[in-house]
Formats: sequence, C-alpha cells, structure tokens
Amino acid sequence: MNSQKGYYFLASPFKGTKEEKKYRYALSKKIAATFLEHHISLFAPILYNEALIDFFPKIQLEDRCKLLMPMNTDFLCQSRGMVLLKIEGWNTSSGLQHYFDICQKNHIPIYDLFPEDLEAQIINLAKTLPQ
Repeated sequence: MNSQKGYYFLASPFKGTKEEKKYRYALSKKIAATFLEHHISLFAPILYNEALIDFFPKIQLEDRCKLLMPMNTDFLCQSRGMVLLKIEGWNTSSGLQHYFDICQKNHIPIYDLFPEDLEAQIINLAKTLPQ
C-alpha cells in the first residue's frame, strides 16, 4: 500500500469518433480500476469530464475543452506523475501536448502505458512507482 499521499494522472486522447470515445472511456475505466486494485490512486480526467459534460449540453466541444482544461491542468500539477496511455491519437492530441509541456516545465514524471497486456504493465508499473 502507498505510504505517501497523492495520486497519478491518467492522460489519454479524448477527441475522436463516437466509437473511439467509447473505447477510450471504457479503457480508462478499466485502468483506473486496476490501479485501485493495486492500491494506487489514479485520477482519469476522461472519466470525470464525461460525467460533467452532460451539464453543458449547449456548449460546443471546443468550448467544453476550454472550460475543463484548466481544471485538468490543476489536477496534473498536483499529481505524483502522469501515466500516458499510448493509444491511437496520443501523439497528435493537442491536450496531451499541453500536458507534456506542463510535465516538462514542472518536472512531473511521465510513465508510458500501452493498451496491450494492461494488467502486466500496471503490475510492473506499480512496482516501480515511488511509494
């Protein structure tokens, strides 16, 4: 169990087709649950943001991003590190580029996570994350 307080920030691309968003949401949910099983706190903005978006039905997608990004950035800056989910779109995402810049400026560690064999990767990552 973690002896230090804090959480990790799960960064993943958000924009895409309805199917891509559904896949990314489900994958992020699975990752968050798996981290929790290993007693590691993880904040996944895609899960939190999706819950809030319903309250802003008249706001366009770009304006929703402008509304939510400052909050997500605050969470990232207070985290123990960013877990980067390297799924399709990660290298072209403007949101992820913003998160990269924040991590570099604030010396926030970045941990890569690939969609293949998630359980084994999370177990290995759990062993290497600062406790």
